[in-house]
Amino acid sequence: MKRIMAMFNNLKIRSKFLVSYTAIILISVFMISTINYQISADQLTEVTSNHSEYSMEQMMLNLTSGKRDVEELLSLQYSGSNIYRMINGDTFLLKMSSNEKDTFIRNFLFYLVYSKQYLMSAAVVDKREHVYYVNKVDSKLTEEQAVERAAADEAKLRNSAETYMWSPGSGENIIIERAVYDINTSEYLGVFIVEINKSYLSDLYVSMNKLVGGNILILNESNEMLLYSNRDAPDTIPYDWMTHYLTQNGYLNGQPTGKLAYEGKPYLFIAKTSATGKWKAVNLISLAQITKQSDRLKFWTVTACIISFFIALMIAYLISNNISHNIRLLLEQIKNISEGHFHKRIQPKSRDEIGLLAEKFNLMSLKIQNLIDSVYKEKLLKQEAELRALQSEYNALQSQMNPHFLYNTLETINSMAKINKQEDISNMVCLLGNLLRESVRWKGQTIALREELSYIQDYLAIHGYTYMDKIEIAYDLDEALSEVQVPKFILQPIVENAIIHGIEQKSGKGLIRVSSRRMDGELLLTVSDNGVGMEPGEIDAIFAQEAQETQTAEKHTGLGIRNVDKRIKLLFGKAYGVTMQSKMNEGTIVKITIPLNQEEVQYGL
Repeated sequence: MKRIMAMFNNLKIRSKFLVSYTAIILISVFMISTINYQISADQLTEVTSNHSEYSMEQMMLNLTSGKRDVEELLSLQYSGSNIYRMINGDTFLLKMSSNEKDTFIRNFLFYLVYSKQYLMSAAVVDKREHVYYVNKVDSKLTEEQAVERAAADEAKLRNSAETYMWSPGSGENIIIERAVYDINTSEYLGVFIVEINKSYLSDLYVSMNKLVGGNILILNESNEMLLYSNRDAPDTIPYDWMTHYLTQNGYLNGQPTGKLAYEGKPYLFIAKTSATGKWKAVNLISLAQITKQSDRLKFWTVTACIISFFIALMIAYLISNNISHNIRLLLEQIKNISEGHFHKRIQPKSRDEIGLLAEKFNLMSLKIQNLIDSVYKEKLLKQEAELRALQSEYNALQSQMNPHFLYNTLETINSMAKINKQEDISNMVCLLGNLLRESVRWKGQTIALREELSYIQDYLAIHGYTYMDKIEIAYDLDEALSEVQVPKFILQPIVENAIIHGIEQKSGKGLIRVSSRRMDGELLLTVSDNGVGMEPGEIDAIFAQEAQETQTAEKHTGLGIRNVDKRIKLLFGKAYGVTMQSKMNEGTIVKITIPLNQEEVQYGL
């Protein structure tokens, strides 16, 4: 508490005023809403309970009357049919054969089932488990189930004080059973079973259910469920759990009303017993459903309190708004600067200390903006100058080939002309002419990949004549990438480096492999050789900035690789360029990555 009071004392005056006023209003709103809601909820619960008790009494009268009507109908049909004599086999007295007896019993069952719409099936099972069975299409009781029920309920029926026993059937229909005795000898002959549609009883209480609401559960004398209205509705308690709870706590035998909780939700229940004391009805209503009727009162009470609270809060806000206005403007300007909006300015409403601070902040943001603009322009000019320098360097490399390469090529052509006098000389001259012609003709910074690969193929073909069988060339090219634009002369320095510093210094035959493929939205060009390889430090030296000035003429290919890497990065960004992998006495792999969708790549930065 002391800590809270210390925090409150350190608040500004405006904050203290708002916090105090808010606390008073919130406490008042909470107390008024809670008291009103509790009173209304208790009254609604009491009214609902009284109304439910009265409705349940009327419903039990209806159910008792309906039960009696069914039993009287069955008794009347049974007593006038001489069924017991048929089952007992008194065929001599009746002058009937066995087949005629069976036909008589089945006709009796047929006329009985079709005499009322709610009767679904009927069966007679004698003590020898011989069954006579008639059913309608919608019946849920099968002939086999009738035999099983007769055997299972025989003892209960013979010992029951009631003539008819009602129990739940399959498919939620209801089964009525009675024992069949010989009137003269009181000998037990079998079981008479009738299946009725549950709608017969549910129609008797459906109107009551609408008035009372909730769920209504009808139980027989053994607390077995005969009917359960709205059992699939939300917030319905499972039958097994509810009957166990009510029986365990004595609610089905004594106390007529009470409350219970299931899964943390409260319910009100009203239990009623029939006049005969055999059947029971339980009305289960969710308290949330009862108190839902008081939600309107709660809504308008809370609404009125909230409106009053906001009116009072608005008055407090207007009083203190002038004090904190310049502070909010200052915080807004800080947010603008953090987001990079240095051009925005604030206009303070007053010339107090906070207003002066806001003016100084405007001046500071202006100076920061000017500084950023100058740094950006300087960086842009530096990049443009670097790009021009690299382009000049590239043009210089383009305009002159390695003298060592030209010398060897011309010497080879000369030797072949003198010795062989065959068309190989013509081929070499043509290839060399193509190289020189293409290096002069190409314009612009990028060309199609097929043109770059064509240039390299001519270049390697000349080397094939130069080194004879010492060099083997392999190509693995994706034709679908042939029109992708790439910077000019990005493969020639890498291939030349593989020949001079890899294959030429290797004893035996060398292999150079050139491949192109698509990988994750990028073009991947690979030049690999099985030459002498390089140490990791040599690769680092090729890409090192300081190595550029000390590069000798014999190692100009390192400068060429670095030039290719920097040109790609300046054109497409730092995510692209040249990477190298090498192992001594195993060879070198050089990879070039270029974006396929070059329009989305930001140029320059």
